[in-house]
Amino acid sequence: MKTWTVAVAILSCLGCAAPALDPPRAAASGDPAASGDPAASGDPVASGGPAVRPVSTEPGDQIEAQAGQVTRVGNFGFGLVPDFDAGTRFAPQGLAEEFHHEGLRVVFSGIVLESPRGARQWGIPLKVTSIRRE
Repeated sequence: MKTWTVAVAILSCLGCAAPALDPPRAAASGDPAASGDPAASGDPVASGGPAVRPVSTEPGDQIEAQAGQVTRVGNFGFGLVPDFDAGTRFAPQGLAEEFHHEGLRVVFSGIVLESPRGARQWGIPLKVTSIRRE
């Protein structure tokens, strides 16, 4: 008897989910995020702004328009710290002298490079493809 009640409850609940908005109704709802337009969703990358989301640290991966700041790493040089993860430090190759300022807010893009085997490093190697002040 209890099994039958549970089965009926599950089957009746399957039909209780709210239907998704179809595109014409979504656009008519006035909600820009429901229109399907990524730029209207407030996604900063889709609208051309800097990213504040997880960054990949796998060699060969591309990082696009990542907001962060420049930090001095002892006597080693300057690193890039993405806003999303303050525990991640990138060791940029070829960082222009004009960006060698502790705490400077930047938006950067680059390609994650492979770390040399057996070498202890203070940051993840990154070939900077573009950088600008925020």
